[in-house]
Amino acid sequence: MADQVAVSRLRDRVNLYFHKTAVRESSSKLALRMLSFFEDLVRYAHYETAEQLIAILRAEGELLYAAHSNEFIIRNMLLVVLRGVRDECLTQTSGSDDTLPQADSLNHFQRLWFLPAPNQVQINSAQLRSGVLDFIKEMKEEINVSAEMISNQAGHQLVKTDTVMTYKLSQSGTLKKFFSLFRAKTIYSVDDDPSAPANVISSVEILSTMKLTTRVVLSAAAILPDGSVVAPAGTLNVCLAAKRHSVPVVFCAGYYKLTPMFIPHLDEFNVQGRPTDVLPASEALKFSNVSVANPLFDLIPAHLITLVLTQSSAKTPLHVYRLISDYYHLEDFRQLDR
Repeated sequence: MADQVAVSRLRDRVNLYFHKTAVRESSSKLALRMLSFFEDLVRYAHYETAEQLIAILRAEGELLYAAHSNEFIIRNMLLVVLRGVRDECLTQTSGSDDTLPQADSLNHFQRLWFLPAPNQVQINSAQLRSGVLDFIKEMKEEINVSAEMISNQAGHQLVKTDTVMTYKLSQSGTLKKFFSLFRAKTIYSVDDDPSAPANVISSVEILSTMKLTTRVVLSAAAILPDGSVVAPAGTLNVCLAAKRHSVPVVFCAGYYKLTPMFIPHLDEFNVQGRPTDVLPASEALKFSNVSVANPLFDLIPAHLITLVLTQSSAKTPLHVYRLISDYYHLEDFRQLDR
């Protein structure tokens, strides 16, 4: 009973956070918050087997995602933690620390084939709890250094003589870190903040400035299995201009933005910003029966993207699907409530 009360309090606390947050946090902060939520579940929930823990995590994660279905990171972090539980279960049953991705090792497939299912073996729940908590801690550390690790990849994809265009540099922690470690010859940012550390241009100057640009570097909010990307609203205009002038487009994203699900209609998932950001309250009195839409994201098709840069590698959109097996287990996203 005490365990159920603790889980209920954790659930209420995270739901209260979403309801009280007026402005959406950065993706990295949200990912860390979700990992902390699942970390507390692993620490305080009652379970005896890996299957019971997986069931608890999946039930709480899917319940939270159902209430906030436009936040892909909730489900992404759920899948990451479920992968950690399965890897720890494998370690205890096989006595091996080998947790290679499913798609990269035939020996890994063979070992999984002959191992008993998680609910058919005796697992020390205390060791399972400790192992999964250590895994979550490692994932948190990887998020904290993801921007720096992505920046380290930049030297292989960009040169210092590049003229780079980006979008909303003032609002992206990933891009700020990227350009603080890699300084291009000239950086243009389509931005509303004149204090952004770049040559600030407006959206009407995108096409004319693109003629001078040799590379476009952008930040992604989510990476989809087909190589398409969800990015801040307005990014699509930059990508279309880059396509017109044959300028390569590079998207930067941490592993926590890898989303193993397709989005047939972005409008059904899009986050709506405050109407007053588009139509000030002082002006609203001049209109009647007006509905103000302020979508926060664009869906960028894969054919507009040249490269996706993560902390571990650089992939073309056609090969993004291989990254999914590095962090998620096939069985887990196969069972998602879509």
